[in-house]
Amino acid sequence: FLLARDQMADMERKIRALFRTVGDLGGFERRRVSGVVDTHPALPAIPDPDRLASVVRHFASLWLTFLAVIYVPDLPISVALIMIVNSISMMLSSRLPYVPVPMLFKPIFAALLFAGLMHIGVMPHLSGFAGLGTMIFAATFVICYWNAEPQQNIGRSAGLALLCSLTSITNDQSYSFLHVVNFSLVFVLFFGVLIVTTHVPISFRPERVCLRMLARFFRSASFLLAARGEHALFRSGWWHRRQVAFHLQEVNRLPQKLAVWQRVLPKAALGSTPPEKVQMLISGLQDLSYRIQALFEVRRQPPQDAVLNVFLEDIQTWIAGIQAVFDRLAQDPGSQMPEDLRERLAARLQRFEGQIEERLAKPDAVTISSEDGKRMYRLLGAYRGVSKTAVDCAASARAIDWTTWREERFSW
Repeated sequence: FLLARDQMADMERKIRALFRTVGDLGGFERRRVSGVVDTHPALPAIPDPDRLASVVRHFASLWLTFLAVIYVPDLPISVALIMIVNSISMMLSSRLPYVPVPMLFKPIFAALLFAGLMHIGVMPHLSGFAGLGTMIFAATFVICYWNAEPQQNIGRSAGLALLCSLTSITNDQSYSFLHVVNFSLVFVLFFGVLIVTTHVPISFRPERVCLRMLARFFRSASFLLAARGEHALFRSGWWHRRQVAFHLQEVNRLPQKLAVWQRVLPKAALGSTPPEKVQMLISGLQDLSYRIQALFEVRRQPPQDAVLNVFLEDIQTWIAGIQAVFDRLAQDPGSQMPEDLRERLAARLQRFEGQIEERLAKPDAVTISSEDGKRMYRLLGAYRGVSKTAVDCAASARAIDWTTWREERFSW
């Protein structure tokens, strides 16, 4: 309740600040409003491991292409091969790393057929700039009209790029069917390179990527629960600050990434697991992410009363069980029995609350200030929320057949 109340109060302050700023911009209010200032220094920026893996995949694709051009004789249009691999692999690695290779066949070969027809069947009949401009406009309109949906971004990009590349508009224009065929053969080699780099040096099979992300999420959650110097985070060392920033970034981003990757999971990897079970697990991870971030915000404020330090030591003892759960879930997501886990965490919580009551009932107990009392309840509620959501995630993970996810199989 205190957490929800503080969040609503913070939301009200920000909405009022936005309203006053809009009034100042629109001339309704003449007061200059200072922005909302965060009293805590910002955490350092940390590279994203998934983006780094995509960079590795892109460079592996490019180097395989270079080696093929150097050591394989008589490759057709080798310069075009390098350009195509570099541009399309860069686009896939940066924006669409989750797209399987077979999903590229249809849009790219459709774009090749359309651009080849323009090059062989239409352009030889053009005699001036007016006809050429009309053809370019009409072809661009058709490509964008056929690929108007957001999920058809690959077809739209491939169609426009291949129209420019295959037509090869120059002052001295020439037309050759052999040029279209050789250009099409380049994509056979391109798809071969992509299939290899889907597995080497880093596997981009959706089920393997999801398993890696799940393990990283639970390891980061475990680290944040046991982070050193939790009440003096922003006075801690350089390395510890970057560790905390990295794991906060992981907990914040990985549920959204998993939601994208689970949509392309093959049926063979799911086995007997309905897709709704995987979506339920990812929803639980998103809820757990919010809970851990809320816990982090509470832990940023150090306690003022010495007696509260004693309670915090008891809390650390209590959350050791949750940290052990996260460590086991990182190794095997389906290893935890939710009923036993719920009972163990409830027993720990009951013992902890009993210790609090005993300390407060002592005649010589130090009076806790209002702010620290509120913070203690928020801290207790945040830990309770994390433990409850951890049980729900363990129950969702238990319902998934993880054996089929780990099976070795050939897939594109």
